[in-house]
Amino acid sequence: MASAIEYFFDFSSPYGYLAYHRIDDIAAKHGREVVWRPFLLGKVFEFNGQRPLTAQPLNGEYSIHDFARIARLHNIPWTLLEKFPIAAQAAGRVFYWLNESDPVLAKTFAKLAYNTYFADGVTIQAKDLVAGIAGKAGVDESAALAAIDEYRVK
Repeated sequence: MASAIEYFFDFSSPYGYLAYHRIDDIAAKHGREVVWRPFLLGKVFEFNGQRPLTAQPLNGEYSIHDFARIARLHNIPWTLLEKFPIAAQAAGRVFYWLNESDPVLAKTFAKLAYNTYFADGVTIQAKDLVAGIAGKAGVDESAALAAIDEYRVK
């Protein structure tokens, strides 16, 4: 099998959400697997002195149109909350905690978290809400909640 595709994403990224719906199929078509890697896009913006795409003049309005257009094209459930972007560290931490022992379960959690935010329109910032999403994936919620604050996961 060819080398894996590393899929870097932020749980607060609309393009990341839209990409997750297609990346595994695209990789399979080319005989590759996908390694999911959440990161904090806001920190990249901060480091580079940038703002989120939707907050940039001209690009902001177009990007909002583009998110919805791509979702329609690929029949992906879509909503963009007023509170956007959000700090999604809790979801990233649960992902990495799960990924240590079960990468498939970590991806299941990631998809549920993304869907909660961009399909269901529920902000995924609160630690207890993120632990509840992990619970829907079959994970012990109290263990997920504890993992969010583990130093090694941070």
